[in-house]
Amino acid sequence: VESEDGLRVLAVNILGRFLLNRDNNIRYVALNTLAKCIVEQKQNERDSGLVAVDTGADANNAMSALQRHRTTVVDCLKDPDVSIRQRALELIYHLVNQDNVEQLAAELLNYLVLCPREHRSDICSRILKVVDRFSPDDRWRVDTLITTLTIAGREASAAVQSATTVYISRAPADIHAFATHKLLKAIRDDDGTQTGLLSVGIWCIGEFGDLLLQ
Repeated sequence: VESEDGLRVLAVNILGRFLLNRDNNIRYVALNTLAKCIVEQKQNERDSGLVAVDTGADANNAMSALQRHRTTVVDCLKDPDVSIRQRALELIYHLVNQDNVEQLAAELLNYLVLCPREHRSDICSRILKVVDRFSPDDRWRVDTLITTLTIAGREASAAVQSATTVYISRAPADIHAFATHKLLKAIRDDDGTQTGLLSVGIWCIGEFGDLLLQ
């Protein structure tokens, strides 16, 4: 989609309305084209040395136009068609910013519960990237990563597990206590199959187990 900003915004708004169509072929094409449009905008910004606007504050920006269709894109994660869900997922990663990270991360975690197992490792890694970039505070960051491991500890990569331990270790003492209690409860509730959760939990209890007595 090679166009001026104004035309790109118009295209995003039209494509956003296409997402309400019942025809899955139309919705798939709309999601795919929206993703290409946003990727192109980001590439143009990098090429011109501009800083991408993550807050969606620029009204003449394709990203801010897409933010207005955020609810519709998120609804596509509930579609029975896996191809629609996957394309919506790609768009949601582009939509995340400091203003909506908590809401969209919750949607990603909800999808992680329901998605095919073979997709879980990639989603865990993407959640980590979102947490790395936009986390509002230490507690939310640690809570989100532990929840990720609770849902998909079996599929989460070593990088996700390692990042969780690093963030816990660097956090203030109150977060150490929070993480230790949360991990202990998660391990007790698990059937032993979430190996990533078990690995991080054993490390955390070994480091901060005395906090369980407080």
